[in-house]
Amino acid sequence: MFYSHDLLGRKTPLGAIWKLAHGSKLSKGKIISINLREICQEILQPGVPHSLRLDAILIGGLVIVFNKQQAYLLEDLQDMMRKVKAAGKSTTTGGEGGGASKAAGDKNTLKKGRNQAKLEAITMLDMEDLLAPMGDDPLLM
Repeated sequence: MFYSHDLLGRKTPLGAIWKLAHGSKLSKGKIISINLREICQEILQPGVPHSLRLDAILIGGLVIVFNKQQAYLLEDLQDMMRKVKAAGKSTTTGGEGGGASKAAGDKNTLKKGRNQAKLEAITMLDMEDLLAPMGDDPLLM
C-alpha cells in the first residue's frame, strides 16, 4: 500500500513526524507545536488506510518528537529555576537595603555549631492559632 503525498506533505503534521523519523531536523518551535494527541488519533484512525510499515515509521517519529518536547520542557524549567535563584540571591545580597534583607536571610539559617532548628521555626501554625486573633466576629469568617 502506498501513501499519498498529501498525507505526508512538507507542511502537514504527519509530514513533520515522517521527516524526524528519517533523521531530518526541525526547529524547536515546530517540534513544540506538534500536538501528539492529534497525531496519535490520525495514526490509529486514519482517513485513508496506512500500511503497517508507514504506521511503524510514524510511531517511531512520535517517540522522537515526545523525547525532544520533554527535553525542551526540562531545559526551560531548569532555565527558569536558575533565573528564580539568581533573582532571590540578588534581592538578599544586593541593593541599597542590603543590611535589612541580609538579616532576614540570617533568620532562616542555623547558627554556627548548631545542627538542628527549633520545632517552632520549621512548623506551621494550626488553623485555630491563625483564626484566634479574629475572635468570634461572623463578618470575618
